[in-house]
Amino acid sequence: MRTTKDKKGDSIREAFRDILSEGRKPTRIRTDKGQEFRSKAVNALFKDQNIEHLYAQNTEIKANYAERVIKTIKTKIYRYMTFKQSNQYVDRLQDFVRNYNSFYHRTIGMAPDKVTESKETNLWWKMYWPKSISIKRKTVRKPYKLKVGDNVRVSRIRNPFTREYDQKWSRELFIISDRWDSRIQTQ
Repeated sequence: MRTTKDKKGDSIREAFRDILSEGRKPTRIRTDKGQEFRSKAVNALFKDQNIEHLYAQNTEIKANYAERVIKTIKTKIYRYMTFKQSNQYVDRLQDFVRNYNSFYHRTIGMAPDKVTESKETNLWWKMYWPKSISIKRKTVRKPYKLKVGDNVRVSRIRNPFTREYDQKWSRELFIISDRWDSRIQTQ
């Protein structure tokens, strides 16, 4: 992941060139139909590197995997900036990426940095082959996680313009003073 000063073709080409210089080179790259990816500069780089450039055909879905990664990393960045009370994060960007790649991903059953060429085919089948539908069984309700006296934050009210990576909890801490059992059935 690289930062760019703008979304012009030359900037995107240089970012891709920097990424490709690290050694690993894909055979295909899938992007949305954004102008920055359709530029002559970017396509010339892909052609020089023998990389097949695929475009997402559904304009609503776009590059959904990339969008999900970006959302997760933005959430981490915003948490970091809130904690540090600073807007400086660019020098730590690769730390966020390393952190993302070293954590377990439920879909692939491992951390992305543990994936090797020998595991790629099995992971592809695991992700895209139709799965059998399991029937959910009723589970016994778990005991309370929170106790009287615990410190908690309150969920923020969301609106249509709230971004997914914005803070979801209040900064103010509250102490639980009482709790009611909502599992009791009344007649």
